[in-house]
Amino acid sequence: MGKTLLAGFKSFQTGLWGAYFALAVLLGLASVQGAFAEEFCVGERVVTDTHYRGSITAVYPDGTADVSFDAGGANNWPTSRLSTIPTAINGFYVNEKVVTDNHYRGTIVEAYPDGTVDIIFDAGGNNNWPTSRISTIPTSINGFSLNDRVVTDNHYAGTIVACYLDGTVDVSFDDGGTNNWPTSRISKVQRCIGGGSCHR
Repeated sequence: MGKTLLAGFKSFQTGLWGAYFALAVLLGLASVQGAFAEEFCVGERVVTDTHYRGSITAVYPDGTADVSFDAGGANNWPTSRLSTIPTAINGFYVNEKVVTDNHYRGTIVEAYPDGTVDIIFDAGGNNNWPTSRISTIPTSINGFSLNDRVVTDNHYAGTIVACYLDGTVDVSFDDGGTNNWPTSRISKVQRCIGGGSCHR
């Protein structure tokens, strides 16, 4: 009698654990599907990990979505390779004016979760750049500001038209032409020299 009761209890216990495990799996699946539905929806704008932008046209329980791309065509993509389209990344915003580390100025037109941005350059053309190689455009550097009148160490006078975080400035010279100069080789134009006062 005791053995029968013990066997029955063990059978009940096994069945209870089995039911608990099945319930946990179902709840887990529901949670995953719920998260999937909340994260990506039909009609949502997304970008792939290869920088293709488009709109979701269908979602599937296997964690994939059909995407109609802006550049044309459509394809099925795993949601692990999709993200919503950001308007900012690493402190840089779409439509912000920036300058690259090699002095090309332009405007951010796209931002990506991988830390890069697409820039349309003032001089023409566009390219994808890592945010580690761009900065916001400074209006002053090392005590010099835009529109300051300066003279180089070899006596060329001009006006500062651009400043860079690497300690250089672009100078538009009075006798024509523009060139990049380190601030260590320029000084502000003075009206007087020596100990006397200036006379107008």
